[in-house]
Amino acid sequence: MNNDKSLEDLRPQRGVSEESLQRFTEFLGAVTLQTYPEVESIVHTSITREQLQRVIQRFALSLNAEILDVGCGQGPALDALREMGLRATGISINEEDLSVCRGKGHDVRNMDQSFLEFPPASFDLVWARHCVEHSIMPFFTLSGFKRVLKPRGHLYLEVPAPGTACRHEENLNHYSVLTKNSWRSLLLRSGFTVEAEDTVGLATPAGPDEYYIFLCAVNEKAHRDFRKEESHETLFLSLSDSQNTGWGVCARNLRREFEQNVVVVDLVATPPAARSTNVPGPLLTAIGDRNLVPVTAYRGSPTFGYTFVENTLGDHAPENSRIYERIFCGSSWCRDRLDEAGIHNVDVLIQGVDTTLFRPATPRPDDGMFIMFSGGKLEYRKGQDLVLKALRILQERYNNIVLINAWRNVWPETMKVMKVSPHITFDLQGDTWSDQMEHLYRLNGIDGRRVLTLDLMAHESLPQLYGRTDLALFPNRCEGGTNLVMMEYMACGRPVIATNFSGHQDIVNENNALLLNHLTPCRLFQAEKMIADWREPSIDELVAQVEFAYHHRDALRELGLRGAADMQQFTWSNTAEKALAVMGLAEKSYGTDRA
Repeated sequence: MNNDKSLEDLRPQRGVSEESLQRFTEFLGAVTLQTYPEVESIVHTSITREQLQRVIQRFALSLNAEILDVGCGQGPALDALREMGLRATGISINEEDLSVCRGKGHDVRNMDQSFLEFPPASFDLVWARHCVEHSIMPFFTLSGFKRVLKPRGHLYLEVPAPGTACRHEENLNHYSVLTKNSWRSLLLRSGFTVEAEDTVGLATPAGPDEYYIFLCAVNEKAHRDFRKEESHETLFLSLSDSQNTGWGVCARNLRREFEQNVVVVDLVATPPAARSTNVPGPLLTAIGDRNLVPVTAYRGSPTFGYTFVENTLGDHAPENSRIYERIFCGSSWCRDRLDEAGIHNVDVLIQGVDTTLFRPATPRPDDGMFIMFSGGKLEYRKGQDLVLKALRILQERYNNIVLINAWRNVWPETMKVMKVSPHITFDLQGDTWSDQMEHLYRLNGIDGRRVLTLDLMAHESLPQLYGRTDLALFPNRCEGGTNLVMMEYMACGRPVIATNFSGHQDIVNENNALLLNHLTPCRLFQAEKMIADWREPSIDELVAQVEFAYHHRDALRELGLRGAADMQQFTWSNTAEKALAVMGLAEKSYGTDRA
């Protein structure tokens, strides 16, 4: 560690004496003596390789990418990157580790992670796995990472969680074992946007252990604006912290985009210590049911709501609507339902697509198979019973049609309505989700050997899945939003068959999708009162559209590309911009009635 040179770069214009700098230099020297070699571990090498694949796919790194491996240890990441054909430079302050890496032929330097001696904008990716917890000043360290990254560069940060059985905060040279919220805040302040985050659990001899993962992008605006003394613009959020739901995807992306413009306080991720439910500023909250009740008791000054209501509105909806300054509706259809009920303080706020993740895939090779996809949690509203009925017919006519489905539903109660389906016999039996689905296929005369049943999947792995399919089926009876799964699938350049009703109509048209237009009323009642007014697609039309796609592959590809082009306008940045404008936190660039 070249402390003298690095400290000269740190020297302030005023306020720190030569004596203080000398004490700091001596302290750093003592800390350096507490390092130890990082012997390779099978478990950690496996995690490293898995996460590198994820990062390379997520950030679309080219073979020319410049990568910095911080705290490279004895080279597990450097080995994997070289096997992938990528160049990387490693740094460490442990000479034993450096010697092992040099013996493997890697480019490594003796350098402290907090005092990087590279020119600004040198790297496309900084890989920082299990190293920043060793920093005595993580804010400064992360800011240094940002300095050496290119304007469109990315950071992979993985750190141990506090309070686990492994008691990382007590390790000899662990100085910064922080909460997830603390890391997120430091990343924002250091000039990064957190694009995705995860928690990895491990079983160890000491007991359960956890690590936090953050996938970050350089964000100049966040770096400039993390101090909001000038404007004091703060937005409180009460949306969702779930990982595998549409609400969760929506909340993460909106929060990321909001953080580029205002200070965000996430009341779900970090509940305030005070018992008061009144927050001192504007609040955007999810609306949980057909009576327009907020999902939490928090109230802002003012309160804005976000709803994707699909059922008919409840009797108390008009009264509860007065809680909100404005109500954002997930589709034009949803807005119209509120308007019909006399609720007029509404705006349409269509969800976005992460177009850096969901982008046109390469054409699928001609392997003689025709692979269909169907997604969304298994429930009557989403029409998977129609998919199964159509599949049985198609399997009798074609021996090369395969269905991949991602229907995992973690709320069993919502699946029970499927029993009213006129198209299938619905009964779930088995210990696992796969067992239950296999039972459902057999019960309805479907060849399960030509169906691939998926469990819950990481969001960033979906583009790869979509790229392996030819067509997606969305015969949904109703969507209060615009069907985020469908939008993301279309953004990958793959065509869809979709019901031309409800929220779908903001997205699909005859130019970018195969439409299901032959619809009949589908109404649900509870205690003799209608609770849903949806539409029933035609099985015959669904089968006919699949057969058209099957026999017209070239036209199908063109349709998919037109859909992908249309999805470019639906970005999370645009969604956040409109929301902020309506809430008075950004300059309005269009009228509030624009869908």
